[in-house]
Amino acid sequence: MFRVLTLAALIVSPLLLLTGCGGSSTATPSSASTAGTSTAAPDPAYLLTEEPAGAKSVAEVRANGKDGEEVVVAGWVAGSLEPIIKGRAAFTIVDLGLPAPECTTKPYSYCCMPKEALLPKLIMVKFVDGDGKTILKDARELLGIKEGHIVVVRGHLECSEDGMVNSIVANALFDRGYSDNPLKIQSLDTGFQPSK
Repeated sequence: MFRVLTLAALIVSPLLLLTGCGGSSTATPSSASTAGTSTAAPDPAYLLTEEPAGAKSVAEVRANGKDGEEVVVAGWVAGSLEPIIKGRAAFTIVDLGLPAPECTTKPYSYCCMPKEALLPKLIMVKFVDGDGKTILKDARELLGIKEGHIVVVRGHLECSEDGMVNSIVANALFDRGYSDNPLKIQSLDTGFQPSK
């Protein structure tokens, strides 16, 4: 009996170390994945049926954008373990040219990338109401997106007090769908043209 328990402990303990910062690789649903199982249909008022032309990269608008500038930006819903803010029409997108990390079972998390490397290629996207406040409806329900989706958003840039672009106040979204690695999608003929 002691041998069986010792053998079981030796097999299970290393598996616990392999879960990494992305959590377990078992089929246990996380709050992020169960939050996206709503039966409500996305609101068509915010969705585009065709991808808009002229999409810029996240890195380009972060580096060169101006407050109030109208933009179309393509990005990957990613940047943390929960890039979609629960209960709000807000989420972060990451530059499509940033390779997905291989250190986790949730590649959209970028949890093993230094923040200094991630932040210039990450931006907050928010959909607001008539008063300029973020809509209090989860983006999964309002827009039909989930972590790992490639999206193209249309809106205007918003800067912080120091003049740095920190968010896109969006009015429309086109969803290209899910990808576990944005570089795969970028290489396809999708109409997206990386910044030069």
